[in-house]
Parts: sequence; structure tokens; C-alpha cells
Amino acid sequence: MAILKMKKLRLCGIAEEQTQLIRELQLLGSVEIGSPEALTGAQQTQIFRAGDSSSADALSRTSAALASALETLKQYETKKGGLFSARPEKTLDELFDDDAYSAAVQAAQDALETQDARSRNQAEKSRLSALRGFVPWQTLDLPLESNGTQHTRVLIGTVPAQTGFDALREAVYEAAGEAQIEMVSADQQSLYLLVIVYKGAYDAAASALRESGFTQTCFDGVTGTAAENIRLTDEKLAACEQEDKRLTDKLTALAGETPAIRLAADRCTQEIAKAQAADRLAHSGADVLFGRLGSV
Repeated sequence: MAILKMKKLRLCGIAEEQTQLIRELQLLGSVEIGSPEALTGAQQTQIFRAGDSSSADALSRTSAALASALETLKQYETKKGGLFSARPEKTLDELFDDDAYSAAVQAAQDALETQDARSRNQAEKSRLSALRGFVPWQTLDLPLESNGTQHTRVLIGTVPAQTGFDALREAVYEAAGEAQIEMVSADQQSLYLLVIVYKGAYDAAASALRESGFTQTCFDGVTGTAAENIRLTDEKLAACEQEDKRLTDKLTALAGETPAIRLAADRCTQEIAKAQAADRLAHSGADVLFGRLGSV
């Protein structure tokens, strides 16, 4: 019989599985199993080293990012898969392709960052839309920050739509003397009023207005007329719409990377399981080591 060189290796495992492990090795054919040779401290550290907690944490963060990206990209997929669609088969080389894995992780990160940017943009759209409250005042040719002159006070505000405008104006005249009250606009809920009154009669006029349900409107931090602010707001809203389209198109394109991201998630799951198994073995206190293991 020809004598072939032995392939020597060391095999470690859980002590309670030693019998089953030996039985499986025997089924492989002619196998020689010996006791482990003395190991140096460095070799022991290499074989039984504890799992790298920082690496494990990084894998967990990557896994969470991949899962979150897959959930995010669902709404941007142009071609929806069936509920029980079969997953495409992949080779081990494809699963552990480092370049493809890195590219997929980067695509997932891009998807999450782009979705965050879109959420911020949508919040800005909502804020700007709320500023459409300028519309009832768009015919008012007066800067909204105006509060009067040296001798007068200027009030802008609303009263309920059912309020009789003529009766309100008469009540203010009787209480405060000469005053200017104009109806800027009206809708089903409110009458929008401009009130100009002498400062000395302000308290009396304000009291009469309150009795009619007058609510002063304040535009904190706003300058310029309502028409100017409406135009500026509309320009900003148009810019937000364009940005939303750009971000949506980018997310739709990234949705095409879903299969690669899903494969990366599968690999990440395997890497985490591998790290966890190594950590359990290193800390089990019940391990077994075979030396000079091979077949002829």
C-alpha cells in the first residue's frame, strides 16, 4: 500500500459532543486521531480566543442597517415580488464576495440617509404649507410686522364669520371714538379685519373688539406684506417639491439593489452566528482538542 502524506490539523469542539464527533470522523475513512501536542500560549490564544466584542457590535449594527434599508426600500420597488416568491440560489463564492458585500452595505447606508433627507424635506413642506395662513391677508398692503405709528395702534385679527360687521364697527366707534376698521377678506369661518385706532383709545377699542370675539393675529418673526410672504413661501414649496422628486428617484434606483442588500443581510447573519459560536466555545469551559488529525 502506498504511503501518503498525512494532512495534519487541529480540531476543537464542545466536550459533550466528543463521542459523536469521533464517530463522524471514523466514518470518513482511515483517520488517525491523537492527543494534542503541547501548544504555546500564542497558539492557545489563537484557538480559544474570545469573540471580538467590537467586531460583533459592528456586525449587529450592520445587520440592523441592512434590515432597515430593506424595509425602507419596499415602498420604492417598481416590481413587487409575490408573497411566496422563491429566493434566487447563490453560490458560496457569491455569498462571500467581499466587494459585492461592501457595495451592498454602502447602498443600504445610502438608502437610509436618502430616506432621512426626504423625511426632513417633507417636514419642511408641512411647515411651509402651514404658512399658507397668509392667504386671507394677501390684499393687505401693509407689512405684517407693523404695529402702528407714534399716535396710532394697528391690529389685525379675526372675528367669527357670523359677526355683523356693521354692528361691530358701530360698537367700536361708540367705545373709542374715531377708528378705522376694514374687512380685508372673509371665509366660512372668519372675517379678517384691519383696525387702526388712536393710542389713547386703544383700551376701550380693544374691549369692544373682545366682546365681539375678536382674536388678534400675530406673525412672529415675519416681515413684509402677506403677498410678499406668499410668493416667497410658494418658491420654497416648489423647491421642496423638486427635491422630493430627486430623492424619490434616487430611492427608486436604490430599490434595484434590494437583492444584493438581501444577500448581504444573509451573509451578515452568518457572520454573526459564526462570531457567537466562537464566543460560546471560548467561554464554555468545556472544550476538547484533537491533535494530528488526518486521513491516508
